[in-house]
Amino acid sequence: MKTKQFITRMALSCLLMLPCSMQAATVDVQYLVLTQTDGTVHKFALHEAPVITFSGSSMIVTCGEQVLQTDMAGISNSGYVTEQVSTGIDRTELSEKPRNPVFAFGQAKFEGMAPGSRIAVYTLDGKMVAFTHADAEGKANVSLTALQRGIYVLRTPTRNYKISK
Repeated sequence: MKTKQFITRMALSCLLMLPCSMQAATVDVQYLVLTQTDGTVHKFALHEAPVITFSGSSMIVTCGEQVLQTDMAGISNSGYVTEQVSTGIDRTELSEKPRNPVFAFGQAKFEGMAPGSRIAVYTLDGKMVAFTHADAEGKANVSLTALQRGIYVLRTPTRNYKISK
């Protein structure tokens, strides 16, 4: 009877537990945790869809490359845990959309950009002739005074501008 209850509990829990959605830099990952009588702990990420099968008194858990085969009597505890795991992804949110640049007095001035955004000036044949990065406040100035007369493409992360000098 104990084995039947364990199987039912595992099956219902697997169906009801779904991984949480990603956050900006961390994600909640839910694990099936099995502790053996010798103290060995095995964790299986639920988003990897572990498969639990039974053969006689043995339980086999397959999850990706990880396989655990053990006697049911060798399991002392089972349950679920949720842990925050770093995704390595940082999202920079802008408080407002970048504003159109202002072209005046040989300068292209930008505001409202993500800090560190690159602004580059290219010739029509693709040669980069000037660049800068937005400061911590999202502002950047590109000097156009040293450029020869001609048509250029001013490229930002979100938009390109064709300018003539």
